Amino acid sequence: MYNILTLTLNPAIDFYIVLSDCLNKGKVNRAERSFKIVGGKGINVATYLSDLGLKDIGVTGLLGFDNAYYFRNHFEKKKLHDNFLYFKGSTRENIKILENKDAITTDINLESLYIEQPSIKDLKVMIEHSIDKYDYYIFSGSIPKWMDDNIYFELGTFLKDNNKKIIVDTSGVPLKKAIDLHPFAIKPNIDEFYELYDKRLEFNCMLKEIDNLIDGGIDYVLLTMGAKGAIVADKNRKLKVSGKLHNKGSSVGAGDVFLAGFVYGIINKYSIEELAMFSTAVSLALIESKDRSLPDVETIKGNYCKRVVLEEINRY
Repeated sequence: MYNILTLTLNPAIDFYIVLSDCLNKGKVNRAERSFKIVGGKGINVATYLSDLGLKDIGVTGLLGFDNAYYFRNHFEKKKLHDNFLYFKGSTRENIKILENKDAITTDINLESLYIEQPSIKDLKVMIEHSIDKYDYYIFSGSIPKWMDDNIYFELGTFLKDNNKKIIVDTSGVPLKKAIDLHPFAIKPNIDEFYELYDKRLEFNCMLKEIDNLIDGGIDYVLLTMGAKGAIVADKNRKLKVSGKLHNKGSSVGAGDVFLAGFVYGIINKYSIEELAMFSTAVSLALIESKDRSLPDVETIKGNYCKRVVLEEINRY
């Protein structure tokens, strides 16, 4: 049995405001509806893995007591094991404005509250004590500005020493330092990938850098490129993958669900073609979903995988 723990250091409650028309800046806008859902990239990945039918998924990080209800209710609903450490105060709340007419989402993200250092130490101790429960550790999302950029590397060093598989989806300095762990997989988006090299790269240069990362000890590089699809690479092959949407929808969470699809495929011993195809298919399914949840795996394979196009990349 494969057990998975996702780490979210910068969680949030996302307050969605849905507009039937376009946002008029400086004017009164009438919302069609609004709702709140728990957010944070690691929590999202765990949620989608649960939707896909995987069990024994844990979630951890730091949450505030004052609005913990939203998270605890979600964890119970999705059957996620709550390993979060709770602090006095509230978890941040972000605002997402969805313009249905043009399928545009505007994000307004707030800063996290400062957490006392003893809580960070307690989190490290909890993860160290978790090694008998979990095989895969997913470090996903940004790090609060006040937190040490080295934290993923610190946590990962201990886990690597205990032969755990680490998957990293972050950006900036934390990603650069986490690469030194030689994790099992990384999943930057295209802008995060450029940031690694402090410049935009031509396609052939990008392929060379992907190979360099794999030669350096990373098993899989997943590079998501928005509407242009994604590249999925291992030591033997590089595949460019894209999918066709039938209905417009919000792309919020598309990268997280892509990663969840990859992890699901790894657990089920998919080939690299199957990994690329399934990860893309679940992204299509989420974007087209009205309630931000996934259909069952058979529906994804039967309906959405048929819309995925794979291309072997054999050039520099």
